Amino acid sequence: MSQRYVRFNVHELARVAAEAVGSKACEKYPDGMYNKAFLMTMDDGTEIVAKIPNPNAGRSHFATASEVATMEFSLHGGSRADENPVGAEYIVMEKIQGIQLDAVRAEMGIEDRFKIVKAIARLQKTWMTFSFREYGSLYYTEDLHEYFPRPLYTNREGVKVMTSRFAIGPSTGRGFSDDGRSTVEFDRGPWIYQPTRNKKLKALECYRALVKYLLPTGPSTVSPFLWHGDLHIENIFVASKNHTQIIGIIDWQSTELAPLFEHARLPCFLDYDGPPTVGLERPRLPDNLAQLDFATQMQAKALYLRQSLSALYKPYVHKQNRRLYSALAFGDTPIHDILILGRSMLVDGEAAYLAWVAKLERSLADLPGIRARETVPFPSKFTNEERAQIESEYMGSVRDMEAMRKVKESLGELFPERGIVRSDQYEASRKALQRIRERVIGTYAKSKIDKVKWLESWPFNN
Repeated sequence: MSQRYVRFNVHELARVAAEAVGSKACEKYPDGMYNKAFLMTMDDGTEIVAKIPNPNAGRSHFATASEVATMEFSLHGGSRADENPVGAEYIVMEKIQGIQLDAVRAEMGIEDRFKIVKAIARLQKTWMTFSFREYGSLYYTEDLHEYFPRPLYTNREGVKVMTSRFAIGPSTGRGFSDDGRSTVEFDRGPWIYQPTRNKKLKALECYRALVKYLLPTGPSTVSPFLWHGDLHIENIFVASKNHTQIIGIIDWQSTELAPLFEHARLPCFLDYDGPPTVGLERPRLPDNLAQLDFATQMQAKALYLRQSLSALYKPYVHKQNRRLYSALAFGDTPIHDILILGRSMLVDGEAAYLAWVAKLERSLADLPGIRARETVPFPSKFTNEERAQIESEYMGSVRDMEAMRKVKESLGELFPERGIVRSDQYEASRKALQRIRERVIGTYAKSKIDKVKWLESWPFNN
């Protein structure tokens, strides 16, 4: 909770906004995971948004400065916490016109929904017009302590472009501040397994030895691009009278210039619970659909609709943007999974990562960085005893993740995703978690010692 608490002077914020744009009214939006936002109405009726980042939004100054430079709409003002009477960093910006896709998607037919899919794919192709020269995040040059003039990006004609207004600085991506990478201390789950320094170092050493062989060899897939990685339906705004026309996209916080293969994935608004489609595979209704009861038929048809929208995205990208499709195809490979696991080792633990590495030795020739070379010895060797230990710990992690999946599934909307639950559901969620804690511990704790460990590591005690 402390990571979403920020102390500031709301009266000073209103005064600063009034000075910037002449606001006469202020309305607070519901708190988000990383920000607090206020809707300001100007004297002429124009609406603007004032936003204050929470401590968990990222590094002080950098998160706000990079977001300001990244946004492609008018900025009226912004300031660091130690320079203003508001007492916190803030951004004041124009409110995007139109309505959230979330408000109208339910009433849209499949054809209109696919038009949105195609519009997003076209936007992504536009983002790939400029291939940046470095990895990091985008800033105004005056917001960086040091700036050395050099080409910022390469345009579609292959020309290196210089600019004195923008520069690339430290990355503000979540991976550089979340999950223990900042000063935040947190209990990361109900898992009994406790990592040791030696095991963690062993996994990191394996990653360092393998990473150069895991990375795609094509420069187009590893080039850095500016990308919006959180395209869910609340961040996409469409025209009030034409719901297939995208007006704008909000929440560019923590945007980073990362390799294309890290950006390439299905847009979040196409996510669904169910088996994924691979490559250009098309979904199918069950062969025995007619023999199923009505409720099961409805579930199958609803899943088919969600799968269809996701399946339509890839063929469209394959036709219109081969470069992005190549990165998407790489994302369907086990090698990509190993890269992602290595990056999130502090969250997912080293058990799953080492299990992948141990299996990888049998298919060494499939690694992108080895196919172009002659015989290369496998960088990491495991004894039979180590392999048995890795397999045992991996199966334990699978069991623990399955336990958490069941907790989430049984609680439904009462599950505190990322530690957040609606205020009117807090008491119901707390009681439900207490009940399910006893069920989970009763199922998985095999001894009194196990029970104590589960109780100590249970993440929902508050």
